[in-house]
Amino acid sequence: MIDMNIRKRLGTAANAFRLELCLRLPDDCRCAVLFGPSGSGKTLTLRALAGLLTPDEGHISLMDCTLFDSSRGLNLPARERRIGYMFQDFALFPHLDVASNVAFGLEKTGVFRTSQVRRKVMEHLDFLGIADLAARMPATLSGGQKQRVALARALAASPRLLLLDEPFSALDPLLRGRVRQELRGILETSGLPALVITHDPADVEVFADQLAVYEKGGVAKILPFREEYGGRPAASVLEFLLGTVPGRAGGLSSPTISSVRAVA
Repeated sequence: MIDMNIRKRLGTAANAFRLELCLRLPDDCRCAVLFGPSGSGKTLTLRALAGLLTPDEGHISLMDCTLFDSSRGLNLPARERRIGYMFQDFALFPHLDVASNVAFGLEKTGVFRTSQVRRKVMEHLDFLGIADLAARMPATLSGGQKQRVALARALAASPRLLLLDEPFSALDPLLRGRVRQELRGILETSGLPALVITHDPADVEVFADQLAVYEKGGVAKILPFREEYGGRPAASVLEFLLGTVPGRAGGLSSPTISSVRAVA
């Protein structure tokens, strides 16, 4: 499904970060979770896939379509990649109401020009329980409401890959569980593949067909999580994750242990 082998240097000479990433996911992988310490390169991976970050060198392919290849001078524009992206900070357009934000991926102006667009927008808003917010402006919404609007916008454009950066972090626990299960159902029904960044063991349990474990600017290992470790409750997943990433004493490095325990 995904084949990435890229390198990117960011920052200054005195304070540089090097992303040296090799991520290969099989064709039968419908959903992969990217897990690891903050600052290990997970969000940079999503940005490179979406066309929002240009690697210094390497290649990226999605479903046998080449998105980037430095040796050939190929860099497909973000608008042509058909990738839905739900940003961690939501990135809603402040001058558009909720319905127009969701419609933006369907019509570039964000204007309802057809009944089909209006119907599709309202279907997604209704699914996420925010149909009553259609005429509201982003500045008037809570963090959880903004997150659901961003998710609706990512789904509405019928992408061939969905990128989710901490998709449920701003939702209350009851809503988080419902939306998590419903989103997994949508992915399974539609066959839409997804990459999910999370620090929540419950997300790993629900979404990880493959688990890509990050450390220090790259992927330390990729595990067939669903096949080998699926069906565990969140507490057992947490115990598993604490022993997964190379680090001190064969377990997670201390920043990751702290972040995982904080959400457990």
